[in-house]
Amino acid sequence: LQSVLNEVQDVIWSVSMPDLKMLLVTPSIQMIYGYSVEECMEDSRFWQKAIHPEDQYLITKIFRDIEAQGFFEYEYRIITKQGQIKW
Repeated sequence: LQSVLNEVQDVIWSVSMPDLKMLLVTPSIQMIYGYSVEECMEDSRFWQKAIHPEDQYLITKIFRDIEAQGFFEYEYRIITKQGQIKW
């Protein structure tokens, strides 16, 4: 499983609820967000901080969907560690 996750191009992460403790994040986080796996594991709210300010309103919807169905699916902009804006 780990070798498959290491090759995934999208970022996959898993957190415990409700404390949001980071359980897993794929190495692709470095390529997309610019953060290392270690940085993400230390700060489980890194993804919230990376969401573009104009898209922050989605955080409430994301938590609502996680509670209701166990996952979410929204498109939003992020600001990478280097300051780039990405969808």
